[in-house]
Amino acid sequence: MLHHAEAGEWLELTGLEIQRRALIASDMQAPPHDSDTDSYAQILQCILTLDARTMALAEGGHATLAKQLQIIGLGRCAVQAYTR
Repeated sequence: MLHHAEAGEWLELTGLEIQRRALIASDMQAPPHDSDTDSYAQILQCILTLDARTMALAEGGHATLAKQLQIIGLGRCAVQAYTR
């Protein structure tokens, strides 16, 4: 995700965010075993650090992403109008 944010690939980043949320939700269903809590905490800290960097880049690309999403929405409307 950070790679895509650095490259300004906002649509790819959005797709990965959807996948990431599903993975995190699935992972949170079963808490780690007591023997794994330290490594689990380290992994979560790494994720949070990468998220912060990604979010900082995404804030700068917010306008670009909004425009791309608007174009996609207009394209979908055009396709729907054409198929009618």
